[in-house]
Amino acid sequence: MHFKLFLQLFISCALILTSGCASKLTANITPDANTDDLGNIYVARFEPDKRNLNAIIAEELNLLGYNAESGEINDKPNNTDTLVTYTDRWMWDITMYMIAIDMQFFEHI
Repeated sequence: MHFKLFLQLFISCALILTSGCASKLTANITPDANTDDLGNIYVARFEPDKRNLNAIIAEELNLLGYNAESGEINDKPNNTDTLVTYTDRWMWDITMYMIAIDMQFFEHI
């Protein structure tokens, strides 16, 4: 059930940020991963990101009922249970649009 929530988050971010561009969406999860209780989630900003995607990802996680914060990797709170990192790629075609985002969830860091 929680896998579906992560998939919904991924698809929501991709749809919002690509604004109508065709995308191939995939999701991989480790077979023994437990997504029932991720605890306190921290979304670390990808260094080149100037669009504050980390805040958008954290906001979406909060809307899904998780406790998520975002910011710089060095500002990660000590009570973080799950760290989320991401990389994004953008392309120009009349306007900038996202062509890829890779999000990774690390538990018990």
